[in-house]
Parts: sequence; C-alpha cells; structure tokens
Amino acid sequence: MKKDLNQIVLAAELLAALLVIGAVSIWAPVCSGLLTLQNGSLVHMKCFYTAQAARALAIILIAYRWQLFILGQTATRYKR
Repeated sequence: MKKDLNQIVLAAELLAALLVIGAVSIWAPVCSGLLTLQNGSLVHMKCFYTAQAARALAIILIAYRWQLFILGQTATRYKR
C-alpha cells in the first residue's frame, strides 16, 4: 500500500514539473520583451527571470524524482 502511494506521489510530482516546463515554454510563454532603461540599455523584465527559475526548479525536481524512480527508493531521509 505504501509503495503504491509512493509511486502515485512520484508520478504526480513528475507531471507537475512537466506541466510547469510546458506552461513556461510552450502554451503560456512569459514575456519575451526587453525594457529600455533611461540610459538606453536593454534588460529583461522580471517575469523572464521568474520563468527561468521555475524551469530550473522543475528540471531539478524531475532529475531527483527520476533518480528515485530508477533506484526504487522513497523520498524519506532515514530508513527504519
């Protein structure tokens, strides 16, 4: 029972991470424009960096959960 629940949670987290990557990259892309500062230089908007951080965190979550799936372990820290 606990192993089945663990697999369901693992699949749900993988799906959530894939949805974040898909949303940020494909069907709801964030702003891609640049801001022009008063001195004339161009910088990305804050939403661009937020999307980059969300994508990086989703990739880390996928890598971690994939490793646990391959090794067949749970996400607990200590085994008793």
